[in-house]
Amino acid sequence: MFLVELSYNTVKEEIVDLELKRNAKREALSDSSNQLEKDNKKLVDFIEKDNLDTENINKEADNTTQERKNKELQIRTIDTNIQNVKSEIDKNVDQLNALEYHKSFLFGIFEKENSGWVATLK
Repeated sequence: MFLVELSYNTVKEEIVDLELKRNAKREALSDSSNQLEKDNKKLVDFIEKDNLDTENINKEADNTTQERKNKELQIRTIDTNIQNVKSEIDKNVDQLNALEYHKSFLFGIFEKENSGWVATLK
């Protein structure tokens, strides 16, 4: 009887031990599951934040590119205007030189034909 009782108590202790181990493993598994869910949430949050950051950076790059294109267009327009003004100035200078030549030519003719009158003016 003693051996049966000892055997019974030993089996009972092993059952309690196994239940304690099972409960400990269940808690560890539950803790691991909770930690995994937390890590998953952190990962999802990080990915969402990274996507927003990337989207903002892309928008900023697009805006900067558009700004640069606008500035380049302004520069080209200003350069074109400068070239047009230079061309107009060159044309006017050529016309002025031609008119100065004609003026001196006409004054030369006038002085030859009206030398007496020009002498009284001097």
